[in-house]
Amino acid sequence: MFLDGLEDAETGKLMGVFAQDVASDRGYTRERLDDFAIASLERAMAATNTGHLATEMAPVTVTSRQGETLVEHDEQPFQAKLDKIRQLRPAFAKDGTITAANASSISDGASALILASQAAADQHGIKPLARMLGHTTHSRHPSEFTIAPVGRLKN
Repeated sequence: MFLDGLEDAETGKLMGVFAQDVASDRGYTRERLDDFAIASLERAMAATNTGHLATEMAPVTVTSRQGETLVEHDEQPFQAKLDKIRQLRPAFAKDGTITAANASSISDGASALILASQAAADQHGIKPLARMLGHTTHSRHPSEFTIAPVGRLKN
């Protein structure tokens, strides 16, 4: 799991250490980070419970030793114990502000997209949902992943 997203492949530095560096440099307090984490989890749970995300999700059947399980929505927000968030110890620095609860979760940003040419869609009888007319990219150094895709701000 470390090689699949928990550490920067170039430096071997943990992404949580980068997050702590950004939080320290920008003066983000533990209270502010925990408040944001709790609000984010509450919004995610509410959006799931009201069906607002239903069109954004596709059910997936997961097979394990226990059998098959149908996963219909992001389970991570519902596993959080909101009342415990403020009690967790810092994870990446002794007096740090980043914890397991206010850091990105392992499933953060998980998604899938199928891109195909019009010819391939026609060949396979697939009706496209959208047409790509252009694209652009922007990236930050891995040490600044917590503030991506925001560009550099001028003072």
